[in-house]
Formats: sequence, C-alpha cells, structure tokens
Amino acid sequence: MEVFNYTDEEIRNPSSFVHNFDLSIVMPFFKKISDFRITFPNNYPYIKRNGIEVVISMDEPSEERELLDFIKAYPEINWRIIVNRNKHGWRNPSKAINVGIRFSTKKYIFVCSPESAFKDDVLYIMRKMLHFYPDHFTTGYVDFQDFDGSSVYDNPLPYGSIMVEKKHLITIKGYDESIHKWGGDDDNIRSRLEMIGIKRLSLSNALLVHRESRQDLAKRKDKHRATNKPPEIIKSILYPSNCISNKDNWGRDFDEISYDWMNKPNDHDVLSKYLNVFQKHALFVKDLSKSYHNILLVQCYNEKDRVQRFLNENAKYYDAIVALDDDSEDGSFELIKHEKILLKVQKQRNGFNDLENRNILLKLVSFFNTQWITFLDFDEIIDARYNDMAFINDKSVDVVALQLVHLWDKEDRFNGDYPFSKRGIQTHFRTFRNIGYSQILTNKNSLHFTLTPYVNRVLYSKILVLHYGHINKLNRERKFKFYSEEDKSNDQSDYQHLIDKNPRLSDVKDIAVDDFVKSKLLI
Repeated sequence: MEVFNYTDEEIRNPSSFVHNFDLSIVMPFFKKISDFRITFPNNYPYIKRNGIEVVISMDEPSEERELLDFIKAYPEINWRIIVNRNKHGWRNPSKAINVGIRFSTKKYIFVCSPESAFKDDVLYIMRKMLHFYPDHFTTGYVDFQDFDGSSVYDNPLPYGSIMVEKKHLITIKGYDESIHKWGGDDDNIRSRLEMIGIKRLSLSNALLVHRESRQDLAKRKDKHRATNKPPEIIKSILYPSNCISNKDNWGRDFDEISYDWMNKPNDHDVLSKYLNVFQKHALFVKDLSKSYHNILLVQCYNEKDRVQRFLNENAKYYDAIVALDDDSEDGSFELIKHEKILLKVQKQRNGFNDLENRNILLKLVSFFNTQWITFLDFDEIIDARYNDMAFINDKSVDVVALQLVHLWDKEDRFNGDYPFSKRGIQTHFRTFRNIGYSQILTNKNSLHFTLTPYVNRVLYSKILVLHYGHINKLNRERKFKFYSEEDKSNDQSDYQHLIDKNPRLSDVKDIAVDDFVKSKLLI
C-alpha cells in the first residue's frame, strides 16, 4: 500500500492530501465531443493532479480529430485515447469501458461519462475512502439534469460512476460484454464485485451532474423503469449467477492508440506556446517523440564556474538534460552547452523560490517521453565509483534515494558530523519514475522539502553525490546567513553546523558501499 504521511495542512487541503492519486479515469466516448467541451473545463482542476490519467475509449472515429485538437489546450492532463475504427450505431458502453480498463496504467480505476460534471471533489473523496478502506469500491451520486439545470429525479441517484482497484476488475474480467442494450452495466458490475467480497461504499458527498436534453432524459427515465425489461434480464443483471461474465478476450474489441501521454507525438505547438512565458529559451531537439530512459533536471543561478564541470561529469549517466536558469547575472545561461541538453530556459527571478523552480522543471520535462526523472544541482557531482543505475529496469521501484556527502574545505574531505546523516552520509530522494505531469506539493514557505512529487516503493541506491556547495568557508558563512533568514517555516531549528569550526572530517576515498544509508524497500 502507498505510504502517506498526513499533516493537518494536507487534511485541510485536498489538492495535496494524496501526492499520487495513481488513478485512471476511464471514459466511454460515443459522439460526446459537444458535451465534453462543456463539462471538462469544470472538471479540469480536479483532474490536473499527480498520478491521474484520462483514458478515453472512443467507440467510433467521427470526432477523433476534434478531440485531438481539444486536448491540446490541456497539456497538463495525461491523456490516453483509444479509437474504434469500425463505425456502428449506439451500443451499451461495456465493451468500450473494458477497452479503457485494459489500456489503463494506474492502480485505481474511475469510470465516468464524458458528459458528467463534478459538483464536489469527487476524485479526492472517493480515492481517500479507498485508501482507508481497501477491498471496497466506491460509488457516487448522480443528479440527472437538463441543460437548464432542472433535475429529472427528485433526488440524485446512487448510480453511474464507480472507483475501484483495477486488480478487482481484472479478477471478474471487466464489465459484462453480453449486455448490448441501454442500462444494467452499472448494477451488474457492482453485484459481481460484491460476489468476490469487494464491498460497496456509497458516498452521497461525491456528487456528479449529468446533463442531457429533455428528450434524452425522458427516454432515460422511461428506461429506468424495471417493467420495460423481461424478468429474466433483470435477474441476470442484478443477481448474476457467476462473478465472471466474459471470456479471456474481454476488453479487446478495439486497440488503436490515437494519443498516449507515455509516448507523445512530435508536436511542437503546445511546447512552443508554453516557452513564450520565459525571458529566453533554446530547444535543441527536433523530434519530441523520442523516448529516454532518464532525464536530468537542473536549475542555475550565477553558477558560471560550475556549469561545465557539472555537465561533463554528470551527463554521462543520463540520456538527456533540461535546465532552468533563474535569471543569472554572470552569463550562466549562455554557458549551459552540452550535446545532451534538450531544452534550457531562463525565467524572470522574483527572489529565491526553489519550489517554483522545481515545479517549472517538472512541467518542462512533461513535454518529453521519459521513464525516469532526476533532480541534481550545479554544485553536485556523482562520484565515478558509485553510479549504479540498475534500478532503471526494476519495475518494483518508483523512487530512488541517492547517497550524499558535503565536501568540506577540500575535494577529498567531507563533514562526518553533518546533521541528519549516518556518519556524514545522507539520503536524498531525487530520482523517480515518471507518472505523467506532476508537481511537488508542499508548504510554499518551506525552504527544505522532498525533491520528488510523490514517495512510494523507495530504493536506497548505490549512487553517491558529492556536494560542493559547502566546500568553501566563505560560502558556508553566506549560506548560514541566507538559510537563517529565509527559513520562515523553521524547517530546521538552526544552521549552526554551517559555521562549526571543528567538525569531524572524513576522507571521501574511504567511503564504501557498506557505509551507505540502507533501508528495506518502502512500500
């Protein structure tokens, strides 16, 4: 289970409570572009959060071009679009939903109609409940309204949208694909989940609004009447005899991927639009569709003396680099040159804002295709002896902690008394698996925070980072003054260690793998 460390602030602020929703929103889509244009802007703030993808299962191709043009306005959304090339009339969405389930990549599934608008923070409410109540599924309530806002029923119905772990849907082989006509698929999937012991949580505070024309709503209300269905059909839907209704080929009615956030096409328009917000930018790659194993992110402020060494030493361990210059005054931006640099930008500086810079870099890297992302600073060099990147092929790992020492006075010495360390060796979460567009969520006033958007399945690596930022006594005195003034949240009680005159110093050459901070894989 994912590890969450809840704080009072996170409980008050839903947007930061779950740092990785790990959620696929599956939408069956049959000629719904007009409705989707209306509902999605309302839902967008809820969906633009860490670890959420939108899997649109387009059950006929006539609106594909319109949809692809529409999603360009929302590059922060992790889209997966699968298209059925076989034209046909309207049918029950079970087969389309199952295709979406098959193509989803996250732990949890939320099935939602494209014409449904979130009245509450439905995703947060339902996802939080599943965290505290495993082996359950959650359902919201739906208020069916016409386009004038009039409800067709006296009260919202506990109907429609459902959130559940994907593994449970796999166990029962998805929605019943033998249901061809309107209705029944929702009731049936709930009944079959309960048959395997997955219990229902009906959440009245997870409210969606489903809007249709008066004519369609009248048809919907009429079709809800049980008298319109033969008793044997009602029985098979509500009281299925078997939890598994499909054969092994379920969810394979169509499989053409039209757009995939994990394999973005070579489209410069959206990136170019975003780059215009910067003072300067330089894009060095023509093909944005290229895939990388690991992209390095680095920020810069007046680092001209460190730029070239950093690039020469660290670039050998990464496929590509994205750099942000925080309005340097010493010409650092122009010195950021290397064959592995994909993109560099220079923003306007408005004081020191590490969180803003990190999140800008995360947005920039989201335009590229990569499996892993790493943060380093220009005053950090990977030790050539310890650079084990084997985790890249380990599917059981999501976040990698790097080992780090602070060099002191000389390049071959480090501070063995540094706070929060094991004899001077610290661990820093710097590398993480790409989960799509994501941001680091923390208190904006925090001076120190974890440099990954989420923490899950952590590997403590055999990678050693040498930090040069404190090697010079004058720099340490400057940083003591800077941190003491900037740390308005009191992240640390004090910074006296930076001006300690007699710390215990150790030799870098004597560091061995057995000295590294170790921990079991954190699940």
